[in-house]
Amino acid sequence: IMPGYKWLITDEHDRSSTEAKMEAMVKLGVPYTEAEIANAQALMDEQATKIQENLYNDPDFVATYEADKKYAEENGLDFIEMKDREIVALIAYIQRLGTDIKVVNSTTSN
Repeated sequence: IMPGYKWLITDEHDRSSTEAKMEAMVKLGVPYTEAEIANAQALMDEQATKIQENLYNDPDFVATYEADKKYAEENGLDFIEMKDREIVALIAYIQRLGTDIKVVNSTTSN
């Protein structure tokens, strides 16, 4: 039985060391460009915003999310926007699986 991983839904995604992680990955051969590293925060925010917008297509999500937001506002609690939560980073990762891999056709010609 899988655990609930509830913190993914509620916790804020810490993006503070993203650029440093990307620079380390470059040393390991990942082809990040300097522009991608320099714009990492903006690129993540753009992708997270799109994911959040897509979640609004689900009426169950909208009802629950808006109710949580209203409850937080009415009770003076901190509220983390969906685009800033760990679950959105996981969604972004899953969406990208396989899309960045370039397959080279290895047919040989005589």
